[in-house]
Amino acid sequence: ELTPAQKTKIDSNVAAAIERIKGFQTGQGGFSYWPNDRIENPWASIYATHFLWYAQNKGYAINNGMLQNSLENIKKAASQTHNLENDYYHQNIQAYRLYLLALTKQPDMGSMNRLKELNLTVSAKIKLGLAYIHAGKKDVAKTILDPTQMVISPYYDGYSSYSSDLLDHTYLLEAYSLMGDVLNVQKEVKFITNQLNSNRFLGTQNTAMALRVMSEYVV
Repeated sequence: ELTPAQKTKIDSNVAAAIERIKGFQTGQGGFSYWPNDRIENPWASIYATHFLWYAQNKGYAINNGMLQNSLENIKKAASQTHNLENDYYHQNIQAYRLYLLALTKQPDMGSMNRLKELNLTVSAKIKLGLAYIHAGKKDVAKTILDPTQMVISPYYDGYSSYSSDLLDHTYLLEAYSLMGDVLNVQKEVKFITNQLNSNRFLGTQNTAMALRVMSEYVV
């Protein structure tokens, strides 16, 4: 249980992050890595929008124009992205876009179905599976997220998406929780708990998402 002082500090930190993010938004609605930069970064755009949407759903004040413009930018990018066979980096970005759009009740089923037909990495499969879950297609997600195919090797991407095997396991925990797969939920919780308690460098994104999913679906 948080103390009043802790709650106040959290609210202050979230509000400060929301205010700071404004300086990263480009004229097209996406977000850059650096403030006042005109060049959008696709991963940063999705990640920032993901945060803003969750913050709004937790009751924090969000400029509707900022969030809506970002979501429209992501929708446009998702619909215009094609020819991703063997392009694993952009497959992962597209899967994240589609997951976020479905999460915000704006699923792009056409783009989801096209991506599903490709030879995807496990990271992309997990996010695409979540997109189908949030779009109400758990039967499709169950096929994509076949536990026998979810083999995740240790890694950390320190150059583009700043993702890691911890983030993959985190999203997999979210997916299995939403599908009611208790056995695999327990396996993912054990892995994530061990990682969070380790001395391994995890990164802000990976740690934040792991704590969010653990608190939302497990605690």
